[in-house]
Amino acid sequence: PWAQIEREAKKVKKVLDGEGLTAEFVAPRNWFHTRTIDGAYTSNSAADRKYALERSKRAVDIANLIGTDRLVLWLAREGTYCREAKD
Repeated sequence: PWAQIEREAKKVKKVLDGEGLTAEFVAPRNWFHTRTIDGAYTSNSAADRKYALERSKRAVDIANLIGTDRLVLWLAREGTYCREAKD
C-alpha cells in the first residue's frame, strides 16, 4: 500500500540525510515482477503495459520522497533478449 511505501521511503531519506548521502536514482524494477519480466513497456498485453506505466509513476513518487531527480527506465524488453523470448 502507498502509505507503507511512503513511510519506508521517508525512513530511507532520513538515513541518507543522517549519513550525508543522497540517492543516485530510483528504478521501477519492471524486470522483477512476473507481469513485466517479459517486456514491461513492450508487452503484447495492454494490461501489463498499463501495470508497468503505473509502477513507473510510483517510482517517480518515491524518487520525489527520497530527494532524487533521476529515474532509470529500461524501455525495451526486460530480462532477456527479444529474439530468444518470442516468435
